[in-house]
Amino acid sequence: MQGPLMQPSNRSMHIRDDDSTETQLSFDMLMMVLVTGRERNEKEWTKLFYDAGFGYHKINPVLGLRSIIEVYP
Repeated sequence: MQGPLMQPSNRSMHIRDDDSTETQLSFDMLMMVLVTGRERNEKEWTKLFYDAGFGYHKINPVLGLRSIIEVYP
C-alpha cells in the first residue's frame, strides 16, 4: 500500500518535461552561438550525407537529446 509520498505525481513528470525542453533549448543556443550550428531534421541529414557522397546512414536515438548517427559509403 502506497502512502501519499510514494504515489507518482503528474507535477513531477511535468517538471521533468520542462527541464528537458529547457536543456534542449540551451543546447540549441550554444550550437548556434559557438559553432554556427543548426538543428536538422532527418530529411536534411539525408540530403547532407548524400551531397557529401555517402550512400547510407542510420540515426539511432540514444538518450534524451542525443543520437548516434552512422554514415556509410
